[in-house]
Amino acid sequence: MKWYFLMFAILLGFANVANAEIVVIGSKNMPELSKSQVKSLFLGKLNKVEGVDLVKVLYLKKGDATRKTFNKKILKKRENQLKSYWTKMMFTGEGKMPESMPDAAAMIASVSGSNNTIGYVNAASLNDSVKVLYKFD
Repeated sequence: MKWYFLMFAILLGFANVANAEIVVIGSKNMPELSKSQVKSLFLGKLNKVEGVDLVKVLYLKKGDATRKTFNKKILKKRENQLKSYWTKMMFTGEGKMPESMPDAAAMIASVSGSNNTIGYVNAASLNDSVKVLYKFD
């Protein structure tokens, strides 16, 4: 019986992460973004937006549940595919892997302290020091 309860709790936790609302955040001066801009920025295909000449992108650390959901739903890549993608980008000189933040609090602190940095977090982690640039359900 304990086994069933444990499995139920684990599955419920995964369901909550999978259904979590993910938001792309930036400083208050940054413009709102479209879905295609978000994907292009996080894949290094775009590095500027209206009013910002060089956008710095931050990822959450490998293994983070929000990162896994973001990669799957937004970037349409699994972690190993993303690693291969960035290896190719670095090898060809087209880009370099974005810096990773250890958690949502560090992500928010880094983004709020910069005028040109974007990242993503679970909407439940938001505070008023950053602006929501795009919201995914």
